[in-house]
Amino acid sequence: MLSTSSTLIEAARSGSATPYVRVRFSDRDAGVPTLRFARWYAGAEVDGPAGVAVPADGSLVRARLDPTTATLYLQHIATPSDASDYTAWSSLAAAEAAPGVGLHAAGTRTLVVYYDGTAVQVHESTDSGATFGSATALVTAGGVTAVACAIRADGAALAAWAISGVVATASRPAGGSWASPVAWSHSLASVSGLALTDAEDWALLVSGEDGDGASGCWSARLGSGVGGPPGVWSALAPVVIASPGLEVSYRATGVAAAGAPRALLVESYAGTGAFDRTMLATGLAGGAFEDGEWREPAPFEHTSPWGLASAERGAHAYLASPSGVWHAQLGGSPVDVTASVVAAQYEASGRVERLRLTLTASLLGAPPSVGTEVEFAPGYVTDA
Repeated sequence: MLSTSSTLIEAARSGSATPYVRVRFSDRDAGVPTLRFARWYAGAEVDGPAGVAVPADGSLVRARLDPTTATLYLQHIATPSDASDYTAWSSLAAAEAAPGVGLHAAGTRTLVVYYDGTAVQVHESTDSGATFGSATALVTAGGVTAVACAIRADGAALAAWAISGVVATASRPAGGSWASPVAWSHSLASVSGLALTDAEDWALLVSGEDGDGASGCWSARLGSGVGGPPGVWSALAPVVIASPGLEVSYRATGVAAAGAPRALLVESYAGTGAFDRTMLATGLAGGAFEDGEWREPAPFEHTSPWGLASAERGAHAYLASPSGVWHAQLGGSPVDVTASVVAAQYEASGRVERLRLTLTASLLGAPPSVGTEVEFAPGYVTDA
């Protein structure tokens, strides 16, 4: 409950009270910073799985998997901008396209994971993605359908992969070696995509079908001793689920903590008018990946069965495909426009709220864009 000061109560009861209205604008949506992505690069690379990561130095590391040649390529951009050259790639290894590619960075470390048809392999960089070391095989297995990875600045890391409906993980402590794989505690009939990031604990996005044949995408947390017990999975929290028989499927492609939990996925429809649509889901302000408090996924401008990868660092958020790079600045800090308020009218009922503001344009500065969040705080001028 909000408390009201005695001086404010006294002013409200006065017959000659002087009203005071504080108004602030912020580029937020229900408290979550709005990401307004601008496309920095539109190339001609073959469409396929992609990865993107941002080390602590602000450089941009991209990965792409060419399905036509089964080759994994990497790229390092020291100072990314809309004027950077995103056309130069170097081949890393042979890799299958279907399971995708995982890429993540923290501090000066960057980790990439892929499946070469025989084993799940990882390569690590300790110079912010400029060069990568030799491959380390985490498991030898057939039928891998998805891969993902995440790393911390101290070297602690987690790699995940799926075979049928079972997700397995291999962890590495800071300064240690990769441990033996461990299967998760959940059950899905199949897994079509994985995405992983570090959000205090390990945050996982997984897509596939459940035991009832419903296609969906879910988020979960694997504890690492920060927010949850080490090695313990939270429940699967649905991001989106389609009823069986609708010919709809999902593929998880990206996950990030850009001002709030963010999830990227592809929604595919196989019926008449078939389509593949990239979707972006946002969690609630102050929420966690395991809470299940996801807002309805919204379509993004990119169309591809492979979707988009995502990454964030500080005030910068990125999306990437093999032939595209998108960038958004994380803003949302409130701008006080109280001095420009000429009049305010607020009405509220059990069904609706309405606010009408009259502002002095000369004091306001740039006009707010559609979607700007308005913080309205009415009160009175008091002796205090």
